[in-house]
Amino acid sequence: MSLDMLSCRPDIHRRPGHCCGDSAPPKSAAMVRTGLCRSHGDAGGLLLERRDMGYFINPTDMSKERWLMQKGKPWVGRLSPYKDWMTVCLVENPGWTAAGIMYSRDELKRATLPQDQRPKAWFLVPKEDLKPYLPKRLGGDLPDK
Repeated sequence: MSLDMLSCRPDIHRRPGHCCGDSAPPKSAAMVRTGLCRSHGDAGGLLLERRDMGYFINPTDMSKERWLMQKGKPWVGRLSPYKDWMTVCLVENPGWTAAGIMYSRDELKRATLPQDQRPKAWFLVPKEDLKPYLPKRLGGDLPDK
């Protein structure tokens, strides 16, 4: 599954306020601020690049918050230094939360962008408890993408 959001980079701007030369005016102040054009849509003021979605905790028998409190330990926003533990970031979005597994430096970099001001809580979780949410290539039970 891919996010259909493209990076609107300053080096490809063809007109002020537009990322690709699209003649349609930006839809919002956030688009003007970030240079996103109407074609690429409003990404909430963040510059996003096209990529596969990460891996998220989604327990069926309890909330993500409760699961993290039971299985994990509070942590700071960096990769786990322990081989058998992984860092998980609980992100508060308007109306819902997401618990993303920081399986790489790139994933951590995306979760800690300075422009992303959403409230976050960080946890260390044993890799064994994350197996149902990770692909085989990362030591989990899910098929690889």
